[in-house]
Amino acid sequence: GAPTPPGPSDATVRIHGLTASEQLNDVQIKATWRSADGAQECSDMLELTVISIVLRFDTIGVWAGADPDDLVEDGINNINIQGFVRAGAPFLGEISPGVPSASWFFGESEQVCAALTPCVAGIVSEFDFKRNAIGPTLLGNTSLQIAVADPNTSCPTWCDDDLVNGMVDNSDEDLAIDPPPACTLFSIDIPGFQNPNGQTEETTCASSVATAETFLLNAKNMREWVNIDRYRGSATLEWYARIEIGCVMDPITGATTWAHTNRFIQAPKLGVGNPPLPTLGFGGFVRQPSEVTPIGFSIRNALNAMRAKDPATRLRGVSALSRMIPQHRLEPLARERIVRGLLDMLHERAVAEQEAPYFCNTSSFAIAFLGDLDAFEAIPFLLDNITDPHWPAVGHLPPRGDSVRALVMIGNSTVAPILERCGSEPDERWRLMTGVLRQIDKDSPLVRQTMRTVLDAQSWFEEVEAAGGVPQPDEAEKARRALVKQRLTEFLSTPEP
Repeated sequence: GAPTPPGPSDATVRIHGLTASEQLNDVQIKATWRSADGAQECSDMLELTVISIVLRFDTIGVWAGADPDDLVEDGINNINIQGFVRAGAPFLGEISPGVPSASWFFGESEQVCAALTPCVAGIVSEFDFKRNAIGPTLLGNTSLQIAVADPNTSCPTWCDDDLVNGMVDNSDEDLAIDPPPACTLFSIDIPGFQNPNGQTEETTCASSVATAETFLLNAKNMREWVNIDRYRGSATLEWYARIEIGCVMDPITGATTWAHTNRFIQAPKLGVGNPPLPTLGFGGFVRQPSEVTPIGFSIRNALNAMRAKDPATRLRGVSALSRMIPQHRLEPLARERIVRGLLDMLHERAVAEQEAPYFCNTSSFAIAFLGDLDAFEAIPFLLDNITDPHWPAVGHLPPRGDSVRALVMIGNSTVAPILERCGSEPDERWRLMTGVLRQIDKDSPLVRQTMRTVLDAQSWFEEVEAAGGVPQPDEAEKARRALVKQRLTEFLSTPEP
């Protein structure tokens, strides 16, 4: 997208790319520096790569980011197995003392895989996984009806799970990009408890320490993402961990041993999402924090309802979501959930709704909601589908919105993505995109400013090429540039609003 113009004293400018690059340094930008008095200026061509990251949650198999040489303690390039053997490394899933061998930990091991696009060699950015957590760690007794929170590991509000003793610890992150065709990074986490008996595989409950009513409970909701060069570079992955252990009595021998239990939690113990934290019903502990309810689950219920087959259920979902959106008071994560859910729905339902034009068409509502939310993330989808028909929302009633309207609502963020397509779109699609630009042009000078910048930059590139500074364009590129010049010149020749 178009960058925010830097101020006179700004040292940097951030540019948000909406579509990932296809190869290294395939985005060219003309940068011009001017002296404070405007008397002098110089220009240069910058080559950039737009990186997209998709996160995947894994709980089966082994760590894909483990260091093959487990004696090397690097903590930067690969996750070091040796330091995590006591916690079940390198296996994913449920961990118990002695399972796998050498483990003396009760926990659930997971990894987050970050897949990069474009998948090419030569990317030199700095990557870093970031994770926040919320939820308690408790020691309790069901017979005494008590539960005591561990102040060192409980998070009554969202806390930074990337810190150890106040310092950033990346020893659980593989931050070296795996070579193509993988292009992946990894982080791991093993929520749980060390064996109450210490560094041993022995799990017997000593009667002086615990009874059959004693339990330990670790319940956390997580939000994880990846930073690129210290700025957020991925969407937020929500996941959860529920680990509970207790003293279990053998009914025949009467012996008690520590083991995974499910008195307060149900399987699965690891998964994607931020479900409600469990409530014990005594002691006042493990209550769902107010800041993650009820909006998160209202969003989920509304989106699920919009996917239902029953028209009435779908309309109830539309109605519920419409009450959340209007005043733009959503916290960033709630907005991200809605936008991601609506886009997933649009991809899923397109074919089905063409086949059922008189069904309750939630796609029309979803597109309108994206416009209401200023969802710049939806711009590529809306542009790709700008000429698609929009079927009735309910029966013969007209749809509530379409791609053109949504793009206009999103506003300035659509300008650069549309102009990127100027030299490649067929006439009918470009006519609709021009209509979007004209609506935005009524309220913002950015449209014409950006068009003039594009024409100036194109002219400058052609001068550089003519001087032999860069490879010469082929005939297809020359035709594309000619079309860009024609279309933008035509737009600029119309009176300014």
